[in-house]
Amino acid sequence: MTATVSSSLHARSAAKQGRSFLERSWEWLWLPAALRHARQIPPLPASAKQWAARARSSFELARRLLSVEMRAEDQAQASANELYRNATYAALLALTPAAPPNEGNGYSEAVWDRLGEALSLTDFGRPVTDTLATSLRRGSPLYFAELPADEQVAIGAELSALADALLRRAEFPERGATAIYVKRVWRVAALFMLVTTALVGCRSLYLWRADLALHKPWKASSTLAKSGGCRSPAQDCGQLLGTFFHTEEEKSPWLEIDLETARAIRQVEVQNRTDCCADRARPLTIEVSTDHHLWQTVGRQDEEFSTWNARFPTVQARWVRIRALKTTFLHLKRVRVY
Repeated sequence: MTATVSSSLHARSAAKQGRSFLERSWEWLWLPAALRHARQIPPLPASAKQWAARARSSFELARRLLSVEMRAEDQAQASANELYRNATYAALLALTPAAPPNEGNGYSEAVWDRLGEALSLTDFGRPVTDTLATSLRRGSPLYFAELPADEQVAIGAELSALADALLRRAEFPERGATAIYVKRVWRVAALFMLVTTALVGCRSLYLWRADLALHKPWKASSTLAKSGGCRSPAQDCGQLLGTFFHTEEEKSPWLEIDLETARAIRQVEVQNRTDCCADRARPLTIEVSTDHHLWQTVGRQDEEFSTWNARFPTVQARWVRIRALKTTFLHLKRVRVY
């Protein structure tokens, strides 16, 4: 059986190398070949199901013994190790076609002799150490309890990994297709999150680079004494109030950004102050000009807002002015021009 499995693995490896990147990606994401393989595996006979269930019960009980709540109990690690050993033995019986009934009474050397053959069907991926082999054949609660504490923990980790690999293989005919469907969901979700994150990141990078107001000089109609704020052209200088400028209370206060040359623009994004006083920035207009004398209104906001994305037909503009249409203070967190 080992030679057959080795030939099968070699054939799969060669097939994988001959496939394109898209084919390999599709196989990773949707697992069609794995699902076909799972559906072709015949169901377990009743006796094998019983051994697999016993193995699962022992395995989960061992994990529970080593939980945070029960770890402090005396002999917990030694007891868990014996349960992992029992789970390994039961999983081997589940993987053995027509195992003699008497092999379930105690621990049979003949069953342990089949360990290498059974492991060739799993993804255990490492050789069985002499210490692990000895623990399987000679183990008992007393045997494990007499080991030093650090050795108990080390052999417990090996027994757990071994039992888990065998148990997953033993349960595969019953749970294989379901496990593949679960993997599909997780992989599709992971891919969706990755693509979404990449798209959001690319959009943010694009908008950051496309912001025509970035590092461009600006001035306000006035500056409130001791209000702090940024110096032109910065719009982010770590101010506690979350604003980059703050005018006096006056009639129709404004902020004006000089793009330094006439540019085609179609959108202005205005971020309002968020810690308080958002109502001061309404009503608000956006005006543009190419000569600093004639101004054209391209947007108006009459409702209270946190972020206002004003979109309008493309116009040529060098100066962009944000103006409040009442007597008020004006203070904004950021203005972007696209």
